[in-house]
Amino acid sequence: MTDGQIWQLIRIVGKGEFLSCLSLQSEEELRSIGPDQLTCIQDLSRRNARKITRLLVHEAIGQDSIQTSAQAEQYLEQRLAFFGDLIPNDVKDQIRENFGTLTAMWGS
Repeated sequence: MTDGQIWQLIRIVGKGEFLSCLSLQSEEELRSIGPDQLTCIQDLSRRNARKITRLLVHEAIGQDSIQTSAQAEQYLEQRLAFFGDLIPNDVKDQIRENFGTLTAMWGS
């Protein structure tokens, strides 16, 4: 995983919650993410699936190039791929379902 992936997830779920999940006091303590920490981050993603979905919908709304639900879905897939293992597949499926519901009326 990259620093970019980590910082994007921190932005979405909130720095305090992310650091607390890893039992860290500050972002300076972020060095490398080990298997146990990855599990904590994935659990954090599970607990915040709706929040992640809402933020991704808001991001899509802010993109001038996204006019239809199909374009929104393509955008979502790019974002989910970006996060890699930080967001586990079961959470990605939940996000897809909720995102699809929220963007279904955007046209075809």
